[in-house]
Amino acid sequence: MVTTAAEAEAWRARAREAADKLGRPVRTMQGGLLVLAVLKDWPANELERQLTDLQIGNAIKRMRIPLPTDAHGASQ
Repeated sequence: MVTTAAEAEAWRARAREAADKLGRPVRTMQGGLLVLAVLKDWPANELERQLTDLQIGNAIKRMRIPLPTDAHGASQ
């Protein structure tokens, strides 16, 4: 979830960049404070699936955006 339009666009840009580095087509969408990135294809075989899982995990770790917290310090 994001809190501003600028944050949403930054997240979408980072998702597109990550997909580009993976060599995969992606579609990004936003609905209110929710932003989604969806890969538009799937691995062709088990080895490609394993490699894709590792690459996606690494891309997600690199693009993390801190979550907003409430007054008690809990993530929303």
